[in-house]
Amino acid sequence: MSDIPRHLSFIMDGNGRWATARGLDRPAGHRAGFEAMLRVVDAALVFDIPEVSFFALSMDNLARRSSAERQGIYDLVLRFAREYAQPFAKQGIRVRFFGALDTLPADLGDAIADMHSLTDSCDRLKVGIALAYSGRADVYNAAKGASDCADVERHLQSYPLSAVDMLVRTGGEQRLSDYMLWQIAYAELMFSDILWPDADREFVRAILCKYAKRHRRFGGYGT
Repeated sequence: MSDIPRHLSFIMDGNGRWATARGLDRPAGHRAGFEAMLRVVDAALVFDIPEVSFFALSMDNLARRSSAERQGIYDLVLRFAREYAQPFAKQGIRVRFFGALDTLPADLGDAIADMHSLTDSCDRLKVGIALAYSGRADVYNAAKGASDCADVERHLQSYPLSAVDMLVRTGGEQRLSDYMLWQIAYAELMFSDILWPDADREFVRAILCKYAKRHRRFGGYGT
C-alpha cells in the first residue's frame, strides 16, 4: 500500500461504552481496549507503518476517574510492560511512554523504565503511549528556554517520535482532548464512530485507504 503515514496516532475512546453495551463493568472495557491496542501494533507491523502512538490516560482522566478505575488501568499497563518488553524487543519494536511518568506508582514506573531500556535499540517500529499526559503542559514545559521551534520539538515528552501524520479518534467524539497539540499541527484528522475495543487490522487498513486519498499541502497550493 502506497502513501503510508510515517506516524499514525490514536485517541482510544469508547472502552467504557463498549463494556456497558455488553453488560460488563468498565474494567472489562479497558481490558478489551488493551487487546485492541496490541492488534493495532500488529497491524502497524503488517502495513510497515514506522511509528504508531496511543493516548491511554490523560492528566484530566487522573483527576476525574475513580481510584479503582485508575488502578485498573495502572495494572493493565504494568502487565503490558512486564509481559511484552521481551517479545516486542525480539520483533524490533521500540516502546516509549510519555507524560508525567513521575506521578505514577513506583512499581509501574520501574516496569516502564525496564521496557524502555530493553527496547531502546529497536528500529523496526516505534510505539508511543501517552500516560498521565497533557498536551498543553507538554508544550509549556518544552518551550521554556527553547531557542527555536526545533529546540521545542527536542524537548517534547514524545521525542523522538516525529510529527503526527494522521490522528484518529474513535468513539464518535470530535475533539482533541489536550493530546499532542504541537505534534498534530499538520496532522490529517479522522473521527470514527467505532468504539476502541473493536479496532483491528481491517480498521487500520480502512484508515490507510482514507489517508492515501488526502492531499497534504502544508500551506502550499492545491491540485
